[in-house]
Amino acid sequence: MTVKIGDQVMVGGPGTCAFLPRGVAHAWKTTGSEPARILFIYTPAEAGKAIEELQRSQSPVGSQPTPVFQRHGTEAVGPPPF
Repeated sequence: MTVKIGDQVMVGGPGTCAFLPRGVAHAWKTTGSEPARILFIYTPAEAGKAIEELQRSQSPVGSQPTPVFQRHGTEAVGPPPF
């Protein structure tokens, strides 16, 4: 998994942990040869509502950023850097 947090880019394998602070632009992408899984923990939980809504509608993150993210008080900044 490649993760960009602000201006920092890092590549992590199994067990890697990354902190994405509120208000800092970030992106992530599976870049290895194997499928990846990622666990997000949102504090406060309200912060994850946009992602939950996109998942329920089976829409990829970034496919309909404006209305979904605006409804939940955040924004998508793009295009993704990868």
